[in-house]
Amino acid sequence: MEDIIKCFEYDKINGRLFWLKSRTGVRAGAEARTVTKAGYARVTVDRKSYPIHHIIWFIEHGYRPIEIDHINQDGLDNRISNLREVSHSENQKNHHKYRSNTSGVTGVSFHKRVKKWEVRIQRKSLGYYEEFEDAVNARKEAEVAYGFHHNHGVNKKGLYNE
Repeated sequence: MEDIIKCFEYDKINGRLFWLKSRTGVRAGAEARTVTKAGYARVTVDRKSYPIHHIIWFIEHGYRPIEIDHINQDGLDNRISNLREVSHSENQKNHHKYRSNTSGVTGVSFHKRVKKWEVRIQRKSLGYYEEFEDAVNARKEAEVAYGFHHNHGVNKKGLYNE
């Protein structure tokens, strides 16, 4: 990784990398990044692709962790203040709301057969509720009890769609 970081100039304020030397198809000083379908910035050096947040973490801390969380869930915001080293299970506790979510609240869905709102967390059912608001409250309480990050269930624009 130490050879890799020598290819870049690091803008600490904005969390961006810029090429130090011109490369095929890229001029020196150009921002180094390709955006993936998942919304993360990557860079390719010597035919190997690296997540930019891993490179920035290495520059700042001197090692590359197994998993890094973007606190605000913006995969392009690679400021070191927005990155934290986490385990995989911790990272799953700060996940955006999926686009397929129809209730507007992660872990709350309407169960057609039972005709009630079902609440789930970490593959566990927390029960059924007549009222949507009661289901939402049960889910939010469970998120606190299970140690979920306060951003969990927020969509990628930072909004709850409740």
